[in-house]
Amino acid sequence: LQRTVTAVASASCGDIDKPTTGVNKGLRDNDLDGTKTFYSMFNDVIVAAFICGTSRIATIYSDQLWSTYAGDWHQEVAHQAAVADGVKQGIICAAYQQFFEFCFLDLANKLDVEEANGKTYLDNTLVQWSQESGPSTHDPISTPIISAASAAGYLKTGVYADYRRKTAPSLGHE
Repeated sequence: LQRTVTAVASASCGDIDKPTTGVNKGLRDNDLDGTKTFYSMFNDVIVAAFICGTSRIATIYSDQLWSTYAGDWHQEVAHQAAVADGVKQGIICAAYQQFFEFCFLDLANKLDVEEANGKTYLDNTLVQWSQESGPSTHDPISTPIISAASAAGYLKTGVYADYRRKTAPSLGHE
């Protein structure tokens, strides 16, 4: 508690710039450009907190669609993504790609600045992305987790780990 109370007083923020643009706090679900701007600035705040020493942990929860789709995303896209024609799966995959590029990779790139001794903030961090769904909506079986960086060398990078129990009895999912 004492460290938390004194963290702001001892922080060294140096050249942290205040954002020059405002953000619409009432983002519409299908406002892709507004979503990108909002999360870019959110990432700026996270990076500033890490650099200033006021935080070492950050969590991003995004309930935006990351798509321009106008309709009932939950029922018309998420619940239809497993339909054989692949149209809705294409929409949801494109939305995941947008999040990956404009939130996940944006944060990783912004953390890729030198911290000390030739190491970057990214080197000393673990950035991770997961979601509630595996192959189908609300199905946490085979949920992908994407990570970047090594948590200061604690984790080995460049590996693919598959922890599925391929011999497990079927749960009725294709």
